[in-house]
Amino acid sequence: MSSTRGDFALLLAAPDPVEADLARDLLSGAGIPSLLHGQDRDFAEMGAAVHMGVARPDLLVPRSALERARELLRETWSGGDVTDEMAVASPVIEEETGRSGLQALVWLVFVGVLVCVVFVTYSIFFQPRAH
Repeated sequence: MSSTRGDFALLLAAPDPVEADLARDLLSGAGIPSLLHGQDRDFAEMGAAVHMGVARPDLLVPRSALERARELLRETWSGGDVTDEMAVASPVIEEETGRSGLQALVWLVFVGVLVCVVFVTYSIFFQPRAH
């Protein structure tokens, strides 16, 4: 049986979870298999996201596809982080302004009803009674 490190080569060393997922999706779309491999830590009860954030495994691809994978990432990501120009160029989804006002009104009515219930309950059950 061969080892993982023997058949696969390091593409990205300890990428953050979002970068790892984006790279894996990009590679998968190009038909390049990949896997995450690193030191195992016991965070199973906290979920995969916590494990990925803490463990930060390496992203590996088959040795035969390493150069093609590097080129694909270089072409797609331009070798750098997201710039302000890229962020400004992306579409912005704005929230409806009426929705936040409606939510505030619903909470205000809820709190008002709750205060009334507490006041009525207090006045009925904790009122001093004449003997």
